[in-house]
Amino acid sequence: MNGLIRQFQSRIRYKIILPFLLLTILVAMAGFAVAVWVSAGVAQERFNFVVGEAARRTNDAIVQQEIANLDYLRLIVFSGRNVDDAGQVRADSVAATLEAQNADELFKALQPFFTIGVRDNSVRLDRLIAFTPSGSTLVDIERERNVPTQFNATVPYTRNETLFLSNNPGTLVGRVLSATPNQDADKFAALLQLPSHDGQVHMYFATITPVYRDERVVGGMILAIDIDRFLPILARDSQAKIIVIHDTFGRVIYGTEIIDVAAFVPQQTDGYTPLPSGTNVTAIIPPLRVDVLRQLVESNTANDRSALDTIEVNDTSYQLAYTPLVIRGLPIGYIGTGMPRDQVYTAVADVRWPITIIAILLTAGIIIMGTLSAQQITRPLENLVTTAVRVSRGDLSQRSAVHTTDEIGTLAGSFNMMTDYLVNLYQQVYAESGRRRSIMESITDGLVMCHPDGHIEFMNPEARRLLGLRPGVLEPLHYTDLPIEPLPQAQVTGLDISQMENLYLANEHTLRITSNPVHSTNGHYLGKVYVLQDLTAEFEISQAKNNFISTISHELRTPITTLRGTSELLLRGSFGELSKDQNSEISVMYQKLLVMTKLIDNVIIIANIDSGALTIELEVLKLQEAIDDVLWKERRRIQDKGLSLTVNIASDLPTVLADYAHVQTIIKQLLDNAITYTSDGGITIQSRRQGDYVQVDVIDTGNGIDPEMQAHVFERFVRGTGREEGISSQNRGIGLGLAIVKHLVEGQGGQVWVTSKSGVGSTFSFTLQVSDAVDIRDKSDTPLTSAA
Repeated sequence: MNGLIRQFQSRIRYKIILPFLLLTILVAMAGFAVAVWVSAGVAQERFNFVVGEAARRTNDAIVQQEIANLDYLRLIVFSGRNVDDAGQVRADSVAATLEAQNADELFKALQPFFTIGVRDNSVRLDRLIAFTPSGSTLVDIERERNVPTQFNATVPYTRNETLFLSNNPGTLVGRVLSATPNQDADKFAALLQLPSHDGQVHMYFATITPVYRDERVVGGMILAIDIDRFLPILARDSQAKIIVIHDTFGRVIYGTEIIDVAAFVPQQTDGYTPLPSGTNVTAIIPPLRVDVLRQLVESNTANDRSALDTIEVNDTSYQLAYTPLVIRGLPIGYIGTGMPRDQVYTAVADVRWPITIIAILLTAGIIIMGTLSAQQITRPLENLVTTAVRVSRGDLSQRSAVHTTDEIGTLAGSFNMMTDYLVNLYQQVYAESGRRRSIMESITDGLVMCHPDGHIEFMNPEARRLLGLRPGVLEPLHYTDLPIEPLPQAQVTGLDISQMENLYLANEHTLRITSNPVHSTNGHYLGKVYVLQDLTAEFEISQAKNNFISTISHELRTPITTLRGTSELLLRGSFGELSKDQNSEISVMYQKLLVMTKLIDNVIIIANIDSGALTIELEVLKLQEAIDDVLWKERRRIQDKGLSLTVNIASDLPTVLADYAHVQTIIKQLLDNAITYTSDGGITIQSRRQGDYVQVDVIDTGNGIDPEMQAHVFERFVRGTGREEGISSQNRGIGLGLAIVKHLVEGQGGQVWVTSKSGVGSTFSFTLQVSDAVDIRDKSDTPLTSAA
């Protein structure tokens, strides 16, 4: 199976023809299904119409039958005396005999009407009943069952015994007897259950009317048609195969396909005697479904007063059209008129085979034409594919042999032109690649080109020399495999090199390795190029310079300390009283020696930082004490310059984790800068807690710092507004104080920054960690270089 799928996916012929074939078959099947569905739909609509027409004819027949019954009852009720040719009275009028309640005379008066009604196909009389105002039947004439009626022959009949018909006001008889003379309102039609002479209860379609004499109701007449005979007649006239009557609850009352009249559930209408117990027989017609009944109930107020449903009767599927059965405005129930659905199935079967044959022929024709058309496309494409494969394998001499004038021929010609262009371009690229490779191999810096995943793609000879890779030795495959190690921080800090990042040791060489991403012209990431610069000579020169400065600073510190001590003794008068001029000169010399001592101390601190000799001894201390110790030594200097001093230390200031000596150095450096660069105004020292840190601010009202210089003030050998100000200004210095502050603060886990506005003053701030916010694990000597 997998082989077939791969074969299908590997040939464009299959990809064109097979989907086309499948699509053709699917379209044919869909067309066939649509055609059959449309044919079935048309047949179903025609069948629905036929069933609906049968239902309308059935309803019309019932209405016409009720009208015929009513007309015949009027003829009976309003008839006069029956007189023979000799003028002898055979029978008095129906109204008179009914008023007199003379059963025999009334029978003689009704017998002719009964005979005529039985023979009249418009009346179809089966039973004629006259009843008294008390509800008792006075005369009940019933046609013999299962006995055919012949024209001009005596009508076989039976005169039933007296029945009691309930004359309660709620019953039909009661409503008839209590009615007032009216052309329509005192006549009624209904389905009645009446016991017959055969001992069974039968269902009748009955019309009931009162009998008046002198505006008085003297009784009533019932003209009834047996449903057993009436429904088949309705089915014959409407061309229906089945007729079912349901009560208002959807239960089956009667139908042409019910096994026994006792199958329906008897109602207590008119108080008639219900069926005897144990006489129920299972009906084969189901009751109305709830949704159909709901539709019929809702249709009583709608224009569409019908509903369709399908039922199974004796293994035959019938479609019925149900309509409300309303006689003289009285809802009796629902009547369903149906026909077998074989007509629909037959209609669909008649068109199925013609449609099938047409679909097969059309499908075969489309498949043949489609296959031939597809081959006209696939054959040139296969030739073009074969040529392209050979070219891709390096045979650039191949050219397509397709020379048609359609799009495929144009594609083949374009492919040949593209192959020629590719050959020329390949030659140009090869020449350009050789030229660029020669350039990269001849540059003085090492060059390493890496793939995006880090694999080395190119390395020039200078890179191999710097990395100590000898010819013939397996070269590293990945950038991480290069024999390089980061230069220790202790050897980097303080070097006079413009960029001190990315310094590495490799094969006794000090290298600066920088990298840049390489992108194609369309922005696609191709990898990284690493440039290896040899800084060995610069590193050695910078190291020698730092060693020289450190040595000179230590050598100068001893004589300067001696001169400063001697000057201080002279000023104190330890060697006798000095003259005014001597005191002035020695004071100037003493101040200069203090400046020199400060400069040398800073140089020595920087040298210790660079060498890693300066360590941090963290301890829990009160910042207030360190600030007070510094202010005690510098307060006189502040007063001599005429500056004010304000100290704001928060009363709840927590202890910090810091090096006491280094904290004093930090405060002393910042305070010294504030005193040096402030001529008027004052200096403010304030401290407060900021989260897990204590922040200290040293604020002055001096000249301020230009915005472009604020980012550089913490660099070495930068002071004031430029790198050279310390040499030419009256406040001599070499710009190491703030650099020392930055190293010491950051080495203790804090931060330092400046905010300043030129001509207004500056605020130098630094933070130290609160002792209870730090897990103190080791307070022993911590090299500052590792922290910085």
